[in-house]
Amino acid sequence: MISAPDLETILGDLLEGQQINQFSLNCILHSPNVSDTSIRGMYSLLSAIGSDDSVIAKRAYLLAIPPELGETRISSLRAIGLTDAQIATHPEFLIRMEETVQRCYHLLLSTGMTQSDILRNYKLLLKSPDFIFDIYTAFMGLDIAIDAIPKTPRLFYRSRKLLESRYRKLVELRINEKVIRENPELLLAPPENVKANFDFLFKIGLDYGQIVENVDLLCRSPMTLRKNYQHHVGLLREDYEDRSSGRKHIIAQPGLVGTNEAMVESNVQYLDSLGVNYLSSLLLITKPATKRLKIGWILREILGYRTALDEDKPKLLATAVGYASEHPSFLIHSIDYLESHNEELAISVGKYMELHNLVS
Repeated sequence: MISAPDLETILGDLLEGQQINQFSLNCILHSPNVSDTSIRGMYSLLSAIGSDDSVIAKRAYLLAIPPELGETRISSLRAIGLTDAQIATHPEFLIRMEETVQRCYHLLLSTGMTQSDILRNYKLLLKSPDFIFDIYTAFMGLDIAIDAIPKTPRLFYRSRKLLESRYRKLVELRINEKVIRENPELLLAPPENVKANFDFLFKIGLDYGQIVENVDLLCRSPMTLRKNYQHHVGLLREDYEDRSSGRKHIIAQPGLVGTNEAMVESNVQYLDSLGVNYLSSLLLITKPATKRLKIGWILREILGYRTALDEDKPKLLATAVGYASEHPSFLIHSIDYLESHNEELAISVGKYMELHNLVS
């Protein structure tokens, strides 16, 4: 054990200016094998993985862990894929026995989650294995679709009681049980919001199938959906004497209701500057910057912009923009898709250039 005066000196040296809570001080003072060397060793270990002094100070009880044990636990966490940055941000991982973390990890794998799913939601490994198992058995009791569970890892942060209560409430509100079972993310939202959003989407003209295909909209704030709709239906109208004339574009692409005002406005401005018909609403739900990346990809990969003469570059840029204007559908696809269809796009761009006498 270490004395209070000695501990004060050590912590003042290591964590100068940082506040240490009494709980942490008591943990260190009452740990039998703590010494000046072990405290400094554990501090060095935490610093080495990237924990800054403010993080260490908030969890100074970690300094009571023997450095050798700390190293073993860090190695165990690395072995399942956690990065030092993740451990450094949540060093409380180091007070958990390796077996406990491993149990959580394998339980999550058994739910259908992949290693990538778990690492994207690594804080679930801080949960109790019993808690995770309890939530999973709740899903089984509610007959939640097995393949839907890995897609909604946030459900494991909710209590069984809350999830079961929300399921019953959704059924009472006449939300189809099959829809709930196949889309358990509905259990993340207050049931009243889900019902209000369902009724609103149906009222503005979406059919049942469209609502189910865009089930994420049911989990949004009802106020936000209404605000987005009112804004977009006015912005996208074709007949300025008929405000509701823009509704057909929203019905054609329901995801617009979940897209914020600034995004849609900036898309309208950007697409209009390209000469693209922005009423092709599929183009309105991704960021303008994403579309610029795709035009940049056409310039680099198809038109050879990088190796072109400086005097030819303005013409190539005009060609890429012109192609986007006449073939806006390519702006919808991901860069990965464009890369996998490189040859097809090269032929399409070539035909566009021939048609417009742009081939030198």
